[in-house]
Parts: sequence; structure tokens; C-alpha cells
Amino acid sequence: MIERLIDSVILIDHLNRVDRAKQFIIGLNPEEAAISVITRAEILVGIEEDSKPLVKAFLDQYHLFPIDREIADLTAALRGSMVGGSRMPSRQLYACTMASDSAPGIRKTLTPANTPS
Repeated sequence: MIERLIDSVILIDHLNRVDRAKQFIIGLNPEEAAISVITRAEILVGIEEDSKPLVKAFLDQYHLFPIDREIADLTAALRGSMVGGSRMPSRQLYACTMASDSAPGIRKTLTPANTPS
């Protein structure tokens, strides 16, 4: 079962050898973690061509959540119901992914009050 949706920031720090990020990533069980297609794209954009096969293999160990129309619409609706900036925090994307049909077996009813931070 997926326990975590990993954000690009922690992966970038891990790849840049930031110790706290490295320890966090090493401590994860890849079977219980996922990344979104957006995170994968963000990571691969900054990688030199000769390093891409290794980084792709690293990313491939995690479940990959697609961002489909349902998730995009749920995320926008959740974002619209919250106060503050225009950024779309990962917890909103996580909540919408978990509530969508793209995450079978882990569907939950999530509201702004109980989304992970």
C-alpha cells in the first residue's frame, strides 16, 4: 500500500547529496512510496544526459501516479477552497491522487481538514 507521495524537492536534495534528504530517502520502502509524473519530469529536466539512465532507474523503483483529468480537477477544486497563495502544495496533489480512481485500493475521503501536510 502506498504510504507516501514523494515531492521533487526531497528527491532533488537527495540527488544533490544533502545528508538529511539522503537519509530520508534511504529510509523509505520503495514499495510504499510513489512519485507523480510531474515529479518525474521535474527531476529529469535537471539531469545531465549521461546521468539520466541511472536517475531513471532510481525513479523507477517508486510507483508512478499519473495526473489525469480527475486528479487535476480535484486538485483545482481543493486549491480553490483554501486561503493563501496560488501555489499548489504537494499535499493537495497527494489528497486528490489518493481520492481518485488512479490510486486503486487506497481510495480515501479527503477534505482540506484531513489532508496530509
